[in-house]
Parts: sequence; C-alpha cells; structure tokens
Amino acid sequence: MSYDNNTPQYPQQGYTPQQTGYVQQPQYQGGIPPQQQSQQPLYSSTTQMNPQLVVNDRGNPTKEWKFGLLDCFEDCGLCLKTSCCPCITYGETKAKLNQDPDACLGHTLLYTCFHFMRIDFILGGLNRGEVRARHGIDGSACGDCLTHFCCNCCALIQEHRETHSN
Repeated sequence: MSYDNNTPQYPQQGYTPQQTGYVQQPQYQGGIPPQQQSQQPLYSSTTQMNPQLVVNDRGNPTKEWKFGLLDCFEDCGLCLKTSCCPCITYGETKAKLNQDPDACLGHTLLYTCFHFMRIDFILGGLNRGEVRARHGIDGSACGDCLTHFCCNCCALIQEHRETHSN
C-alpha cells in the first residue's frame, strides 16, 4: 500500500479515521492555534535582558581602562617613583606583562636609553598597545604614542596599575 503525503490512506475500508488512528491534524496559520494567536506574550525583552556589546573593528568586545589617565595621584608611592625614574615603572610593567620577573632590569635599561634620546614615547606607545591588547581595551597605536608623548608619567602609571590589578 502506498501513502500519499497530502491525502491519508486508510488500510481497511469501513473504518473511520479515529478508529484507525490516522487523524489529520488541522492546519493553523503560522503553526499557532487561533485561540493562542490573540494572546499577549507573557513578557517582552528589555535592554537589560539583551545588553549591547561594544565591539571594535575586528569584531572583538572591548572595554575601558579600569583606572583613568589622570588618576595617577591615587597611588602616591607609584606616582613618586614614576616621576623620579619612569624607567623602573616601565620595566616592572613590561616584566609583569610578559610574566618574566627576571626581564625587569633589561626593560628598564632599554627604556632609559630611549628616555635619554627623547624618543621614549615610541617604546611607551608600543607597550601601551600591548597592555590594551592583553586586556581588550579599545584604542589605537597613534593614540598610544600621543598619550605617552603628552602625558608620559600618567600613561606609565595607568598601564602599571592596569597590569598589576589582575
């Protein structure tokens, strides 16, 4: 016996569809019975249920710095150390970022050379980009170098605090 998908075939003549178990289901518009089509939904979504993620141009979620650029005076010891010898703060940040405490001295000496040549903002900008990438913070390489060129000590303190807070 062949069955057609559109019209039900019954194996034995004389039986009703209910007796044979072959009952054709009613077709509803949109698959929803009419008594349920007019009912209001129990809830509606809100922005708290579906928060908007901020994504950068690469499609990765981004976030902001935990500490502001001008929040450098909140840690007086770090502020004093960075004002007197920024190369130490840079070396500590770089060593923590690379998870290699033995590399602190090497990074400190490298930054000292760049500092005396007055091009420390380049090395600082590169490190700032690395900190941003590690923590998923939005920004650009040009902005990183400009931040170090204009506010070197504040940028070093912000990066140090961001890296050492985790």
